[in-house]
Amino acid sequence: ADSVPAAMITLGWTEPITPISSAQVIGQPIAPMAARPNARVSVPVRNSRRWPSRMANPPPSRIAGTLPQVAMVITSPIMPGHIVNIASVAGYSGYAGFGVYSGTKFAVEGLSEALHLELAPLGVNVTIVEPGFFRTDILDHATSLVEADIRFADYDATAGAVREFVPQINRNQPGDAVKLAYALIELANAPHPPLRLPLGTDCLQRITEKDAVVQRERESWRAVAASTDV
Repeated sequence: ADSVPAAMITLGWTEPITPISSAQVIGQPIAPMAARPNARVSVPVRNSRRWPSRMANPPPSRIAGTLPQVAMVITSPIMPGHIVNIASVAGYSGYAGFGVYSGTKFAVEGLSEALHLELAPLGVNVTIVEPGFFRTDILDHATSLVEADIRFADYDATAGAVREFVPQINRNQPGDAVKLAYALIELANAPHPPLRLPLGTDCLQRITEKDAVVQRERESWRAVAASTDV
C-alpha cells in the first residue's frame, strides 16, 4: 500500500477545564472519554518550560496533552491508523531527582497500553516511543531545566548526585535527534509497528537492567505473591 504522510497537529488549551475523577472513567474506553468538551484527566506537553523552583505548583500532567490528541485522531467512524505517543526511558524506569517527570511519562505509558488494547481490534495501532538521552536542550538551564532552590543533605547521594551529573551530560547525550526523526519515519511506515519502541543504546541498557531486577524479585517473592488468591 502507498505510504501516507504523517500530519502535524497543533494543540491549544481551552477553558474552563472540567476535571474527571477516576470513578467517572473506570470501565470507559479512552477515546470517547477524552472527547468530552473541555475534559482534563490531569501531563505538561513535552516542551513545557520553567517549572516553579520549589514545585509548589507542579506542572500539569502530560496526559492532559495526550488525551485531546486521542480525541482528535480517533473520530467516528474509526478508520485504521497509528497513534504514536512519546514517552521516555524515564517512563519505563524511574530516575532519582526526576520523579515528577518520570511519573508523567509512566502515565503516558499506561494510557497508551490501554489504548492499544481498545483500538487494536478496530485496526488502529498504538506505539509508545521511549527515547533515551538525546542531544537536545532539555537539560539547558537557560531554556528548559529548572532546579529547586532548596537542597537536602540526606539526598546528596541520590537526587543530589543527579543534579551534579546533569551539567556533565548536557549537550553530551549519546542520542542523535536527527537519527531519532528518521526512526520515527520508519516507524510510521511500518506495516506492523510495535507497542513499544525504545530508542538509544542507553535506553536499551536501562530497560534490560530493570527487567532483570523485576524478574529476580518476582522469583524471590513468587510464593508470597501466589499465596494471596482465594
